[in-house]
Amino acid sequence: YSKPVQELPPVVTITSPTVNPFNTSVSTAVVNATVLNVISASQIAVTINGVSTSAFTYNLSTKVLVIPVSLMSGANTITITATNSAGTDSKSETIIYSKPVQDLPPVVTITMPSTASSSTTSSVSVVEGTVLNVAGASNIRVKVNGVLISGFSYQIITKKIIFNASLVEGVNTIVVSAINSAGSDSKTITVNYVKHGDDTHNDNSGNSTHGDDTHNDNSGNSTHGDGTHNDNSGNSTHGDDTHNTENQTYGLGHTNEHNNHDSEGDDSEGEKKPSIVFTLANPYSTADAVVTVTAVVSNIVNQNNIVVKLNASIVPFKYNINTKTITIVGNVNIGANTISVTARNNQGTKTVTLVVNRQ
Repeated sequence: YSKPVQELPPVVTITSPTVNPFNTSVSTAVVNATVLNVISASQIAVTINGVSTSAFTYNLSTKVLVIPVSLMSGANTITITATNSAGTDSKSETIIYSKPVQDLPPVVTITMPSTASSSTTSSVSVVEGTVLNVAGASNIRVKVNGVLISGFSYQIITKKIIFNASLVEGVNTIVVSAINSAGSDSKTITVNYVKHGDDTHNDNSGNSTHGDDTHNDNSGNSTHGDGTHNDNSGNSTHGDDTHNTENQTYGLGHTNEHNNHDSEGDDSEGEKKPSIVFTLANPYSTADAVVTVTAVVSNIVNQNNIVVKLNASIVPFKYNINTKTITIVGNVNIGANTISVTARNNQGTKTVTLVVNRQ
């Protein structure tokens, strides 16, 4: 007499992946499982996303089942079912496939200066632009005349890059480049720095044209962009201040007459003294090496009536005559820094200083 062996029901165990659900960025996967208490692969059924498949292998000796799976984007469900005369067992695994986002190559655009080649009389040029498709400032390189500089600001949200380029006399080459896994981009501009002359003197009659300061001690004409003094008769045209013993005409759009015999000396009616209001708290604290500061400067005609200093050094700025807003971009040191704005008109001069504490 041989006692019959009682058949046991199947037991399905998924051994890989080891977590459920399983996330992947690879479009194929392999599901491994053990299936006990079956005598052949015919007792095993596999479905992928509800569709039956026979594309699997089962080793009767090791009891190991192997299923290769081609994944679609999103959730994929793999179900293993084993059946014998004693019963059924079933297990499922969900694999979530997320297609990797393909990197786009960087795109560098320089917006200021607005042309690839420009000239300036300032020893510092403010450079602005955008850099797209990078993870951060570490993907960007800035060179001025072949020297790598780190003092630039990059905002990951706006994609805007801004920095001050210190210029040498003559043509300066500024390169902004960016790189990522998909490629690289680079833009180059040149800025020609032309130093202003200081003074031009004409002690006799004649004409003198200069970009800075002109003195004409006798008769003649002088045309320039800054300050003109005419001690006798003659004409003077300029953008800032004019002194004439007969008549005094200001480039601010007002006339103040002085006569040696009958002096009136009244200021133009209705003109107010300059007003300067910073838009940041004073003092202002930051962790950035490059700061952008704005202020409202009122009761002036144009930016020729404004001087900006960062830590006692004159720096460039932008002035919007419509909004009366001045924008200053500067490199700040660790600790306390001062940004002073001075404005003047016929009624006087005003200076306001902002303290910037870099942490």
